[in-house]
Amino acid sequence: MLKNLDFFKEKLIEEKNRIEMELRKIASQDAEGDYKTEFEDYGREREDNASEVENYTASLGITESLETELEKIVLALKKIENGSYGKCEKCKKDIPIKRLEIYPAAQNCVECQ
Repeated sequence: MLKNLDFFKEKLIEEKNRIEMELRKIASQDAEGDYKTEFEDYGREREDNASEVENYTASLGITESLETELEKIVLALKKIENGSYGKCEKCKKDIPIKRLEIYPAAQNCVECQ
């Protein structure tokens, strides 16, 4: 069992807040809590339309990536609450502290990753 769960909880909450802030810049949150990438309207010209699609496509990938990371963080916070934080989901061994310090939302040890 990890001794300093408060340290990891604080790091996870800070990262969760940062990701949510980034998501709010490029997406809106629906009633279920999912983020939908915004499609900005730049105008009716062909160049404007191309820019709209290009920016939407880039934002879509970023939104998906941030949402995936946010899900991992929320899961890690739940694990802290239920006492299973720091255990590899595959082999069930303790995830080394050094790995958790670098990536607090880690779900697996390095060997199983």
